[in-house]
Amino acid sequence: ALASHAPGMRARCPLCRAPIEARMPVEARAASGRPIETVGVPEEGARCHFDRTYTFTSLGDFRRPRMLYLLTCNEDRKTPSSSVMWTLEAQVPVTVYLNFRSSTHASAAGVAQ
Repeated sequence: ALASHAPGMRARCPLCRAPIEARMPVEARAASGRPIETVGVPEEGARCHFDRTYTFTSLGDFRRPRMLYLLTCNEDRKTPSSSVMWTLEAQVPVTVYLNFRSSTHASAAGVAQ
């Protein structure tokens, strides 16, 4: 499995606090400084965000081999569309899927249909 740890609970060195496990093939940074982590696709019932108690009832087509999930803080949604919200660093070729709540949300973000 790509993520054998609970989100936000990576094992860390007790001295330097650096992760003591292999890096994920895609790492993420939030411009806000809030927690963000690349993990394997969560199970149904798992939390959707670090800062909310929302949980998944279904993962639909997101449960695919080698698919990863970006566990984020929902508060980052307040980032203006003219600003960088997250930065992804990939060690392998990637395809990024954006999941919007509705076509209204996608249009408001300036995403072409």
